[in-house]
Amino acid sequence: MSNLFIIGNGFDLAHGLSTSYENFRKYLITKYPNSLNIKSSFNIKNTAMRYGRKTYNLEEVVAFLIAVIYFS
Repeated sequence: MSNLFIIGNGFDLAHGLSTSYENFRKYLITKYPNSLNIKSSFNIKNTAMRYGRKTYNLEEVVAFLIAVIYFS
């Protein structure tokens, strides 16, 4: 028989891990600095690809995520 450990919300933060939304926002800003120059919008443009797939501008997506984290 094996053991199952269920760890609740906040376990990571209580142990000093940098896993908060603000830490993620700082990571995005460091990794994608050009996204700060893009106005965030819910209408992120996409490009149609083959077989019905769509691709999105990564920096637009990151700009949106940064704004959502900042205003939440």
